[in-house]
Amino acid sequence: MPPFNMKKRLKILVVEPICCEAIVSLKTQFDVCVDIKPDKKRLLELIANQEILILKSEVKLDKELISAAKNLKLVAIAGIGIDNISLDDLKKRGIAWFNVPYLSAKDVAEFTLGLTLSLARKISLADSLLRKNEWIRHELMGISLRGKQFGVIGYGEIGKETSALAKNFGMKVQVYTRYSETKQFEKSITPVSFYKLLRTSDIISIHLPLNDETNNLFSQKEFEWMKSTALLINTSRGKIVNEDALYYALKSKKISGAAVDVFQNEGQYNRLFELDNIVVTPHIAALTHEVQEKIGLQVVKKIFEFFRTHDKDCL
Repeated sequence: MPPFNMKKRLKILVVEPICCEAIVSLKTQFDVCVDIKPDKKRLLELIANQEILILKSEVKLDKELISAAKNLKLVAIAGIGIDNISLDDLKKRGIAWFNVPYLSAKDVAEFTLGLTLSLARKISLADSLLRKNEWIRHELMGISLRGKQFGVIGYGEIGKETSALAKNFGMKVQVYTRYSETKQFEKSITPVSFYKLLRTSDIISIHLPLNDETNNLFSQKEFEWMKSTALLINTSRGKIVNEDALYYALKSKKISGAAVDVFQNEGQYNRLFELDNIVVTPHIAALTHEVQEKIGLQVVKKIFEFFRTHDKDCL
């Protein structure tokens, strides 16, 4: 229970799943409407009278929706990504927002190493073949991780946690980040240029936000720089990697394999699914019970704090 009572029960719209504990807590002070992933027409109807909106990364909050949200005071993002939200339009309307970074870093790093293992040892491929009663052991020869050069692109919290796990597997870690001169690197982690990382890494893991600079960061040229034996892991955002270029690189064996948890258009069929040298998952890197509970409760805490400090008329 929050340490204050609202004079007026404001309306909260939840359009992507958060933990039950968070919903229960919010209902003590707010009128909560839960409608998961409504279509655009439905969302335009719902958002008109809401003061608070809670979403994650799948629902797009664009200019039209923000204009329709006449009473909106606060947007709460139950995660780290903000590329699905028109922040400029929120600012123009004077609508506050927050996200919840860092809480999922360790779990995303674990998932990244899980994808790396699955790809390097062909675990997913072996599983799919065996389910068809195809016992083809000689085609499932993998590679060892120990001693490999592991390249990390982006050295925020997730990049740091992934680097630490990669070291624990006995891999040598090198990192590319735009502001390497201002970063503090752990011992035995080597900052390198983007080009050198692509040319020399056996495994490359992407940990970047999506923005104008990172959109299509990986295209045909970048795949041509990489080793033919290289593996690419992407748990950040789909649009960072050009999917046509990735498909060609995998199909033509320009690189050995990829593991992808994010896509340019999620929730749709993708021809990458047809390839046997890729591991695909539906954006679940941060999807653990423990992390989602922490994120949900942090969202509740931040909402309460916002109205305690910014909107005293409601208290």
